[in-house]
Amino acid sequence: MHVGSLCIYDGSQTDPERLTEEALSRTVSERLHLNATTRRRLVKVPFEADYPYWIEDRDFDLEYHLRRVALPSPGDRDALQQLASRIFARPMDMTKPLWELTVIEGLNNIPGLPPNSFAVLTKTHHAAVDGASGLHFLELLHDLSPAPTPIPAARESWQPEPVPTDAELLFRSGVKNFTQPFRFAQTLGRQFSQQMSAFPNGGAPGGENSFSTPPQAIPKTRFNGMVTAHRVLGSISVSLADIKEIRQVVPGATVNDVVLAVCGGALRSYLHAKNEIDQTSLVAMAPVNLRVPGSDAQDSEAAGGNRVSALFVSIGTDIEEPLARLQHIHAETSKSKLIHQAVGASDMTNYSKFVPAFTAALASRLMTETAANAPAPPFNVSITNIPGPQEPLYFSGSPMVTAIGLGPITQGPAKLFAAVSEIGPVDTLINNAGAAYQGRFASMPLERIHDIVHLNMRALSETSALFLPQMLAAEQGKILNVSSVVGFQAVPGMAMYSASKAFVLSFTESLAEETRCSGIKVCALCPGLTDTEMVGDLGTDHIPGAQLMMSQPEDVALQGYNALHQGEVIRVPGIFNQAVVNWAHYQPRWLTRTLAGIAERSNLAQRPGRQTDGGVPLNAALGVDRKAFMDAWADIFETSRQQPAALWNVTREFATQFASIAMGNSDLSPEPNDKRFQDPAWIENGLYRRLGQTYIAWTQALDGWLDESQLEGMNRERARYVFDAAKDIFAPVNTLVGNPEAMRIARETKGRSVIRGLKNIVDDLQHNHGYPACADRNAFKVGQDVAASEGAVVYRSELLELIQYQPTTDQVVDAPLLYVFSQVNRFYLGDLTPDRSLFKRLLDAGIPVFAVSWRNPKKEHRNWNLDSYADGIIQSVSVIREITGAPKVNLMGLCAGGLAATAAAGVMNARGDDWINSLSLFVNVLDNRPEDSDFGLFVSERSVEAQKQMTRMSGLFEEKNVFEMFAMLRFEENIMGFLRSNYLKGEDPLKHPLLFWSIDYTRLPAGLHADFLDLSLHNKLAKREMKILGKRIDLSKIDYPVYMMAGSTDHITPWKACYRSTQLFNADNVQFVLTNQNHTQTISSRDDNKHLKHWIGKSYPADPEAWLNTVDEHAGSWVLNWIDWLKEKSPAEPVQAPIAYGNDNFPEIDAAPGRYVLES
Repeated sequence: MHVGSLCIYDGSQTDPERLTEEALSRTVSERLHLNATTRRRLVKVPFEADYPYWIEDRDFDLEYHLRRVALPSPGDRDALQQLASRIFARPMDMTKPLWELTVIEGLNNIPGLPPNSFAVLTKTHHAAVDGASGLHFLELLHDLSPAPTPIPAARESWQPEPVPTDAELLFRSGVKNFTQPFRFAQTLGRQFSQQMSAFPNGGAPGGENSFSTPPQAIPKTRFNGMVTAHRVLGSISVSLADIKEIRQVVPGATVNDVVLAVCGGALRSYLHAKNEIDQTSLVAMAPVNLRVPGSDAQDSEAAGGNRVSALFVSIGTDIEEPLARLQHIHAETSKSKLIHQAVGASDMTNYSKFVPAFTAALASRLMTETAANAPAPPFNVSITNIPGPQEPLYFSGSPMVTAIGLGPITQGPAKLFAAVSEIGPVDTLINNAGAAYQGRFASMPLERIHDIVHLNMRALSETSALFLPQMLAAEQGKILNVSSVVGFQAVPGMAMYSASKAFVLSFTESLAEETRCSGIKVCALCPGLTDTEMVGDLGTDHIPGAQLMMSQPEDVALQGYNALHQGEVIRVPGIFNQAVVNWAHYQPRWLTRTLAGIAERSNLAQRPGRQTDGGVPLNAALGVDRKAFMDAWADIFETSRQQPAALWNVTREFATQFASIAMGNSDLSPEPNDKRFQDPAWIENGLYRRLGQTYIAWTQALDGWLDESQLEGMNRERARYVFDAAKDIFAPVNTLVGNPEAMRIARETKGRSVIRGLKNIVDDLQHNHGYPACADRNAFKVGQDVAASEGAVVYRSELLELIQYQPTTDQVVDAPLLYVFSQVNRFYLGDLTPDRSLFKRLLDAGIPVFAVSWRNPKKEHRNWNLDSYADGIIQSVSVIREITGAPKVNLMGLCAGGLAATAAAGVMNARGDDWINSLSLFVNVLDNRPEDSDFGLFVSERSVEAQKQMTRMSGLFEEKNVFEMFAMLRFEENIMGFLRSNYLKGEDPLKHPLLFWSIDYTRLPAGLHADFLDLSLHNKLAKREMKILGKRIDLSKIDYPVYMMAGSTDHITPWKACYRSTQLFNADNVQFVLTNQNHTQTISSRDDNKHLKHWIGKSYPADPEAWLNTVDEHAGSWVLNWIDWLKEKSPAEPVQAPIAYGNDNFPEIDAAPGRYVLES
């Protein structure tokens, strides 16, 4: 995938010393700093979590990139083109900067060229540049005269970068992927400003642009075969003047239309000679330059990168008459451009950024692997028209005679036409260059002060003075001066930069007024944080939350272009920047200045030694198989390819809906119970109504495609999952501009809600792994507000603390209860506030309560596994028996704690230790199956082994990963809802005890994590194949009562999966209860909740639906039923409640809730 050029030079009059290898190396070396891509190479992100990133190559070797060869005899044009073809076909080393420059000598037999002529072949990977920026790279190596042009020295010496670690890459990709919904919504929002202009008349359903007819069939030709490494290069020169004269024949035709028509005619002649003329025209893919009009082209191209999209155009190979062919092509390109504009040209490229990197890579591989057997591709040939330089150019003193464009050839369309043409005159002045420096003025070097004054102020003034008289004489012209949001306010730490931008702002306003009646448009563009090298150089990308506020250069440039053409004097792009400017306008200057100073000092203090938390990728959560996730997209991709009718039907319906929405004729509306769209603006405001309807149409398109597809089983469920996740993430309400309620609050508070939201973002970046907090972490204090029941730690080991609670009745049942909670949260879910405390209800009912508080493991505890936890429970049962004198204990386990409790019970049963009176298992799954929840959709044996190895290396499964594990099940419920309230509306996180507990995660040791993964994949417990502490666990041999409870709305442990555990025990001993609550509400609900109910059955068939059809419904909490069950199963009469904690062997150690629950 290379782009490049073959340039031929007349070297007959050039000093030979300027063409030596040393001179060539010197010429290139002194210009490397003028192009950002020359010393950069790509680094891949592990697991393809994101697209590769560019870094400055610390092993850069210029000599590797400069080559010199001699043209073999006879030294004619054919020999040159054959040699160029071979060089261009060679693959590039992706571990080095992606460019090569080869000097070809010995052009001694080419008509019109004198001896000693030579050629230069440049080759640059398409990942680094497109055609336009590739030509800019070539221009930098040239002078405008035979004498060498003085090259400005680099402002700073080049500094290579160390190769980032995998953790750093994964962290960066995580931040980028998290911010993608914001950037996607911005891109989506831009479309609405273009819809009406893109479909002025025919956009309504049934019009010529309603997309109601299927696309033209693509003929199968000799050009659509497999591509090998072999290349054939041919060239011909055509007068540009002739091309321009031809285009005058068809009104409105462009140079590009003529190029397409000429190529179409040549292909028709070629196919006619081969007797392969088809009744259907060939279709060409014509790349479109997406570098935004009105942006600084030189700066944009110097930064490199691919900025092209494509039009697909019928090139009239079925039309014999040349004029008719040109007319046909002009009509085709006009229509294609109209549709292109409807989406937004740069958006077509931007949308690809939102496709997960591993999905894009998979799609690329699939296309390559299936190319030989694939149906006809969407085009037959590629035709590109690249604008070239208009001035004479000299390379080492030798004039350029001609330039030939070279481009990539892909599988399928194996022919490429590349045309290089001149650039026309420019009538718009864009003052975009700027110098910046972060640091206090007193420490700023004098030369930096000169740089800022010279470039930001003097150069802008002088260029304006140079061009303005010409514009005034012509009574037309445009000047765009780039200022900044910092021009509106004082910015300590950037005093010179902010002052210079204030100058630009004031100068532009004054100039606009002076030229107001002269036909000149003058505009100041005032962007904020923008994803450019300047942001990285200043270190402002390290500001907490910077990635969420960052604009993309293309978006800013488009804003400037639109503002200039609409006659605006000041344009502030981005809702965040507008809020900052408005906030600065309405607040006293001393307050703005003081807050900026605080921020500057905070940023200054944080920068030295700054570290990032790379963490573990999301797919480490439960051994999620990255390949299975990619396979979900692959299934979607392959099904779309195999079922084009289904895809076409859905696309046609969406396009029709979209056109109807744009014209205001759609009757789509949100579901009445969708809380995201309750604001009246979604109905009353035309823009928001269209935005919401577009989202609804898009979600319906996803559902419609899934319904029409032939995906079945797990493949269908995986596709459903990725579609549902996309719906949650890309809802327009998840952005400030797309959320009318948040926008209204921002207006009413004069931007203060935005500032509060930013403060919440910063707080979450520091304290909540960068995710929106669902609760105020300071609202409750463990041991006082929650976990406050009276009790004492009576046993402590390295693994756990055993807490005995103070009875609240004179008599208690003779079998105490041991409460075993999950290892991934703190135990006090059973002891929240007094009105939500399960412990209190049990104690008030006369049931003695002991609770296990697991220690939050550290790396030295990496070997703790399910054996360790089961042994800790068994030891706790033994201690309880000795303290109370009770022969048997009621054992209760919740969620993952239920698995450990079951394992311990199975071991004791296998040993013959008759220590358990009853077993209670709450919201717990013992018989694991992949279809139970979304956890299992992407788990495979390979991924489990990989994730076990990863956790084994780190020693721990971190709290962040535990959070992500649950968040991935419900993006809307666990992330997006809090994002809207905390960030967009600026609301404080909720003060709720259950939510407070939910963010108090713990770590998992590598050993236990590995055992959980094995159980989720192999289901050994249900198969009676699991061994714990050397004993095989057979639950069917347990002969004491078993009580099970599940929640009907539980998405973590679905009730039907919990019910399946009834089949593992002796049915005569089982009672299963279903309650109308979710996973955590089952334990923490209040007694006075009038909406609670539960269902109890008398028999337990294998089918949970069959059981549900026979149950009795009961009002109130299931807890009362369980307490009655515990009392009923008590082996003896009540006994006197103990008056002290522990005994002589196990005395009181600490007051409840103990030490371990407070350890971080």
